[in-house]
Amino acid sequence: MILSSNFQYSSKIVGNISEISNIQGELSGKNFDFSSRKIFHQQSLIESAHYSTKLEGNTLTLKQVTEVLVGESKVKKNIREIKEVVNYAKAQLFTINQKTKLNEANLLKSHDLLLSGILIKSMRGRYRKIQNMIKDLGSGNLVYLPPESKDVKGLMNDLFKLSRISLPSTPEAIIKSGLFHFHFESIHPFIDGNGRLGRLWSTNILLHGGLTFTEFSALEKYHENNRSQYYTELHNLQGEVFYNIPANLDLTPWLEYWTDGLLFSAKEARQKMIGIPLTDEETLLESRLVDAKKMFLTHKKLSAEQYQTLTQLGRTQAVEDLNKLIELQFIKKIGGGRSTVYVLIQSNKN
Repeated sequence: MILSSNFQYSSKIVGNISEISNIQGELSGKNFDFSSRKIFHQQSLIESAHYSTKLEGNTLTLKQVTEVLVGESKVKKNIREIKEVVNYAKAQLFTINQKTKLNEANLLKSHDLLLSGILIKSMRGRYRKIQNMIKDLGSGNLVYLPPESKDVKGLMNDLFKLSRISLPSTPEAIIKSGLFHFHFESIHPFIDGNGRLGRLWSTNILLHGGLTFTEFSALEKYHENNRSQYYTELHNLQGEVFYNIPANLDLTPWLEYWTDGLLFSAKEARQKMIGIPLTDEETLLESRLVDAKKMFLTHKKLSAEQYQTLTQLGRTQAVEDLNKLIELQFIKKIGGGRSTVYVLIQSNKN
């Protein structure tokens, strides 16, 4: 079986690549302060863990995932779901902090981290030894049959080779990440965790290719928001059986969807990092507080609980924000105990 690298540079793909490259250039040309980068990068990591696990059926909310990952969780149930998001975050940090090379050893290490405490040790960090299959959750009918386990290692070797080919597009990582993701999900090399790991490593390819906008936005968010299209685009090209996928399969439709998603993420990163003009006063605030100020301009009065709900932050972070806004004399605290509210100081309204 030969993994297809056949596609056409359609007008949509070319246009998307051009826009993505322009946005990446804008972001690369800006000198963001360390605090802003850290805040948005942390937010991106949390959103990636949330949306990628949500695609696989995890029911934790973004607020709960945030609390879990910042150590403020009060969730007493769903132990497996908590492990899923914690493990996803650990696998993310491994690929980022270790500047993980795109090789088999690091892929297997990522899988081990991703499924720690979920799969038994003999099934983590190694390719599957048995057949797996994808079924419809509602009907139970077979949707897709991946290759037999005896063929997995050879196919994964071919996939790593495919990831190193030269392409005429710039940056190459945009196309390579899409090709990798399609074939990784088609091979389904592990007994569990294939969707999460495929999305994680596709982002890793983008980072290796210099597309740093992925540090400030979560591509997984686009897939979750377009869940039906995400799976439809995959399954329309995969068919029902791996061995029936033609060697010259035209992957243009998939790459059009893929680059649409990357463009969405790039635009979101730009909006976060440079889309809001800051006044002299606002430069004193961390970027997260710019949105907080907008909330008070809209609502005029909020309790700590209401602010926490609107921002989906943990309790400690929410209180920290409110205290900073008080220090800057943007809001004032009225009342005490459960009746405490935070009110916009009208002189700062404009």
